[in-house]
Amino acid sequence: MDDIIIQMATIDEIPEAAHVLSFAMIDNPIHLAVYQGQGEKERVDTEKTFFDILNEMPSKIFLAKSSKRIIGVMRMRPCSGSEVSDNNRVMDSFEFRKFLWLNEWTRRDPKYPHWHFGPLGVLPECQKKGVGAKLMRRVCDEVDALKAIAYLETDRERNVGLYRKFGFEVVDESMILDVKNTYMKRDPKL
Repeated sequence: MDDIIIQMATIDEIPEAAHVLSFAMIDNPIHLAVYQGQGEKERVDTEKTFFDILNEMPSKIFLAKSSKRIIGVMRMRPCSGSEVSDNNRVMDSFEFRKFLWLNEWTRRDPKYPHWHFGPLGVLPECQKKGVGAKLMRRVCDEVDALKAIAYLETDRERNVGLYRKFGFEVVDESMILDVKNTYMKRDPKL
């Protein structure tokens, strides 16, 4: 895939970016544990979640495009830790699973200034062709220019190897809904 370009997303491209992420990550282990399936209903629910995430500001959203079509998405946002939510209301089982997942990630979010990477997703038919690596290279260049620390979570063991190639180190691991999650940090390359 030699024709891939990486560029910043416009507001008009956010719906398509969320759509791409929903296909890219529908079979992620944590999504399967939370959404309990990978059918069209779960994909649409995931797309709505990604749309909300991508609309959070401030953030930078990078798109990988091939022939003007979005094939990959990566977001980075400035962060200094997040507040853990209280579970003071009755939730259905889906909301409770989502609460457990997001609270566990939030609890481990570093309390010092950093850039939080994610979500990162590439359309299934474009995976293992260097698209994710091109997105990672672009956002790592961005945080290096800012002389900033980067942080991310992953629920896929194969992603740990990719992120290590870009200077990330494992700082913690946890089990969420019987899914191993890995937390990684990267110091800036000066």
